[in-house]
Amino acid sequence: MAENLGFTSYPPAYLSYEARGNNLLIGANFASGASGYYEATAKIYHTIPLSQQLEYFKEYKEKLVEIVGQSNASSIINGSVYLVNSGSSDFVQNYYINPLLYKVYTPDEFSDILIKSYATFIEELYELGARRIGVTTLPPLGCLPATITIFGSDINECVEEINEDAVSFNYKLNDTSIILQNKTSGLNLVVLDIYQPLYDLVTKPSDNGFAEARKACCGTGLLETSILCNKKSVGTCANATEYVFWDGFHPSETANKLQRFKKDEREREINSNSKMDYSLAALKVLCGQLKDARETSSQNAVTLGGILFQRAWLQGVIVSPLDDDGNMLLDDGTGVVQLCLSADFRQQQWNTGMYVMVVGGYVVRTGKTPMIKVHKIVDLSAFPDREAMWYLEVMEAYKLFYQPLIEDFI
Repeated sequence: MAENLGFTSYPPAYLSYEARGNNLLIGANFASGASGYYEATAKIYHTIPLSQQLEYFKEYKEKLVEIVGQSNASSIINGSVYLVNSGSSDFVQNYYINPLLYKVYTPDEFSDILIKSYATFIEELYELGARRIGVTTLPPLGCLPATITIFGSDINECVEEINEDAVSFNYKLNDTSIILQNKTSGLNLVVLDIYQPLYDLVTKPSDNGFAEARKACCGTGLLETSILCNKKSVGTCANATEYVFWDGFHPSETANKLQRFKKDEREREINSNSKMDYSLAALKVLCGQLKDARETSSQNAVTLGGILFQRAWLQGVIVSPLDDDGNMLLDDGTGVVQLCLSADFRQQQWNTGMYVMVVGGYVVRTGKTPMIKVHKIVDLSAFPDREAMWYLEVMEAYKLFYQPLIEDFI
């Protein structure tokens, strides 16, 4: 991701020797492997929990002030990009193997606990000055080599029940992020999908230049990770580029690059019954940009410059009254889209002139006004700053997260 954003080097680990002096001006990495949104996960594996990572971030802010002064430090903190990747260890390395959790909570209930922790973390990070945050979805947990080894019942295929838990979590992550975005002034929060690209590599390895997707390169390829994976590990492969996974939990460098940049690895066939794939994040977009969206080989997904999506996230003014069929028009100053509301939303009052946030499935209609089948609509008329900030938020999301993908595709 650092390379994708134009950096020539990675931010140093905050607790490393390199994280001092002017090196701190390019940022720092506060992450700790095997920690998670659930505080106890980090304690089990003696890693750094999110709460302590925030404390280190506070220290980092103080060091920046010492180096460049309060005003410049504030500019750095407010203008930086923050990337959050968590949740996998909470499920695979804690919930699924911990009877104190799986006998008490269903996967759905446990994901609710994680989502609450996620929301609190984002709010605390925001209070410390973060304004531009990208958060990754869960990957297809049921396709990780270690997961298949432990839970696959001797079947060398993805464990679909576990993948379903990941998709459910991603759905909640996306919706929670929308809520956080709209109640928090100046926050630009983007959900980055890593589920679908990796799923495609695992299920179609040969199509993507890989020889092995079930086993990892390290050791036996079935379970090892962390300190058990090094150049002296018995059985480690000679050429990691042929493997989708480096160890039992993590993709290889080659797989990571393909996930991030290649259009084909972001597409797959969506069920012909029009079921919405919530592993695909809603795309922040202006109405005028939707005219450039194109249908893909999937009947239910579209692409905008190589970015696969089904749901669009828009904000604008209602410019026509709700008709008897549940339709009305939305204008954001760049174009107009037709909103199609379900029976539940029709029971609410939607008046011309309201400024609203809308998330919904995008429908390509050649020669007609683009249509959004509304899944969520919120009246933001009481928050005038949301309208003033929306255009900048879309442009910023495009510049930081979408543009690198589009440029690589082109």
